[in-house]
Amino acid sequence: MQILFAAPFILAAGIAFTVLSGVPRARRWAIPIPAGIIGAGPTSLVGLFFGAIAIHSLPRPGRGPIIAFWCAGAVTGLVGGVFIGTIARFVASILPAILLRAAVFLAGWCSYFVLIAVALFFVLTGGGSLYGGGWPIATMAISLEVLLSFTGAWFVTRKAEQFRPWKFRLPRGTPFIARAKESGQKDSEGGIYLPPDPSDELPS
Repeated sequence: MQILFAAPFILAAGIAFTVLSGVPRARRWAIPIPAGIIGAGPTSLVGLFFGAIAIHSLPRPGRGPIIAFWCAGAVTGLVGGVFIGTIARFVASILPAILLRAAVFLAGWCSYFVLIAVALFFVLTGGGSLYGGGWPIATMAISLEVLLSFTGAWFVTRKAEQFRPWKFRLPRGTPFIARAKESGQKDSEGGIYLPPDPSDELPS
């Protein structure tokens, strides 16, 4: 039951990440929006829980309480999703470069893994059982899925800095683990300006 409830949210989050990560201008939303979709699942249960208690307390619940039951779940899910998405956007803006890359890789791998799994399931089985073709077919399909999702996640991780809100992005060419110390200084493109290292200047 829990898997059936969570599956639509996981699939929607995977689709959202895949679409947003493929558009350079939309990559800054590729972490907050999927995180909000995932967070909307458990937070909607809060409204459904209280709605179920209210319906159970009524002697003869009609159509109105049932509609209110689903509306309560939708409202709490929406509020929780927006809240979690906002937190995810804030975290993405302050993460060190190496942790941001790890987060983008994990999000990409999970998203591609889910989408490729769904595609392979329907292509290879036509909606039937994957194991009906035997263990060799199942092993090959799972290995191909892991390889493709890993490769896709590795490629998208190379653009990890674009998943940060634009005003917090490190300039192109900044070392991998470097963090900007002068966060209040911006370059001409709106990114963080890093002053040159005096040790790199040639002696006169």
